[in-house]
Amino acid sequence: MSSRSRVVRLLAPLVLPLLVAAPAAAGVIVVDDDGGAGVDYTDIPPAVAAAAVDDLILVHPGDYSAFTLDKGLRILGSAAGVHVATGSVVTGVLPKEIAVLAQLEVVDLELRDCAGTVVLEQVRNRLPSKPSRPSFLTVDNCQDVRVRGSTLEGSTFSSSSYGGEYAADVDGSRIEVVQSSLRGNPGKGTDCGTGGPGGTGLSTWNAAWVHVAASDVEGGDGGYNAYSCPAFCNQGAGPGGDGIYLGGASKLLLTGRDTNSVRGGHEGDGGACDCDGDPGTGLFVHASTALYSGAQLFGGGSWCYGPGQALSVTGGGSATQVVPPDPLLELQ
Repeated sequence: MSSRSRVVRLLAPLVLPLLVAAPAAAGVIVVDDDGGAGVDYTDIPPAVAAAAVDDLILVHPGDYSAFTLDKGLRILGSAAGVHVATGSVVTGVLPKEIAVLAQLEVVDLELRDCAGTVVLEQVRNRLPSKPSRPSFLTVDNCQDVRVRGSTLEGSTFSSSSYGGEYAADVDGSRIEVVQSSLRGNPGKGTDCGTGGPGGTGLSTWNAAWVHVAASDVEGGDGGYNAYSCPAFCNQGAGPGGDGIYLGGASKLLLTGRDTNSVRGGHEGDGGACDCDGDPGTGLFVHASTALYSGAQLFGGGSWCYGPGQALSVTGGGSATQVVPPDPLLELQ
């Protein structure tokens, strides 16, 4: 059996039952922005307000308002094309409750202060979009977040910043990411000025605990500095984003096979070697602990000086590669 298959067989049972299983007494609420027979609500927020713990909200394709989910229930897209506006939040899910979001396209998503379990299954960002947050997925003070089969990609840079949006930012939380893709957004280019930095694929802070399995993570490319403005070369193009930035005494367990990668973003193009940005680092570990096996680490690309660092460890941190690869690692 391949290492990828072993990882999936190990972790999938942790996620899938949470999506499909529901108590016998759970209700089903149908949402469709077109209305019609058999439809309970035409938008998601009133359906959430009316639902009880363990209910299923079945949402048909359409355009919907952002929602705040503060209890353990399931919001499931019936098919592709369920579009949710910027600003959705999952918060206050209680211990032993399970909140599930499945088959949704959202502009951005914040998970905060959840003592229970939050599952994201086949969630992806809605493009093109204008996010209201600096990262597509923000996780803050959550005890058990599980992401599977999802595409988390930084979107169009926000109007308040020229840097690329992060794919995921995890603060003081525990999260598992399985069979998913995370990519920071490119930094903003400029005709005269400094190019924006690429967004980080996955960043962690404040003793976060992260397990990434059978997934790909990539930093966004640095923003360009146009050739037509040599007077600004001293400001330069933007640096590529790191694939994973592990900071604040966090722990990372990274597993997969050699077709999975964690990659820094390409340096921004300044029109000349001295004007280019720096390439992003594949895995940047600062005052934290990483254990990795199977997945490949790559620095971001560079036109003049070769690729960036695949791995950088600073601040007394540590990063250990297990050889031969072992997809069933446990972080001590």
